[in-house]
Amino acid sequence: MIFEWSSDNFSCGAYSYAGADAMDGDFHVMGAPQMEEGRFLVLAGEHTCEEHNGSVHAALAEGRRAAKEVVEYLAKKC
Repeated sequence: MIFEWSSDNFSCGAYSYAGADAMDGDFHVMGAPQMEEGRFLVLAGEHTCEEHNGSVHAALAEGRRAAKEVVEYLAKKC
């Protein structure tokens, strides 16, 4: 899949960045698995990676991290 981010009507070439009021750990909080009433949610993307925020590298790394967390969660349930 190839995306043309600069011409996408919804992203307009956008990426995330830490605001001036960002605190240590904010990226970890955004990427932390959430569990509520038996439902499991994991967010991933360049916005959840503190080390490489705003990059394709971050998006790929965080996708792998999230997939691993889902596999670990499912392994515990079975």
